[in-house]
Amino acid sequence: MYLKTITIPVAISLFTVVCGASARNVITTKAKVNLATCPRPEYPKLSLSANETGDVVIGLHVSPEGRVLETRVESSSGHPLLDSSAASGLSQCEFEPAKANNVTIDSWIKMQYSWRIE
Repeated sequence: MYLKTITIPVAISLFTVVCGASARNVITTKAKVNLATCPRPEYPKLSLSANETGDVVIGLHVSPEGRVLETRVESSSGHPLLDSSAASGLSQCEFEPAKANNVTIDSWIKMQYSWRIE
């Protein structure tokens, strides 16, 4: 019982400090893609021969250095090969990282890629 009495106030205090600090004067800018660094994702041959098209939304975890750390499919095109190729291509893009109080931070952003056969 004694440990619980000490642990609960400490946890509440830490939570209050963290919440209070994050609520004070935090100005956040979103990560911005440098399109010149983005290779065009390769159209998978099987998808091309099957006339697969669609729009995919990829979530990108951007590091404080502006590099992609991880990707995830937020909204599928309905075709796994197209989704995978878009994620692979967009993961090579470089970004101006997000900032909070003028300090670069990691963040998640979303990018849409449209697959069309021309």
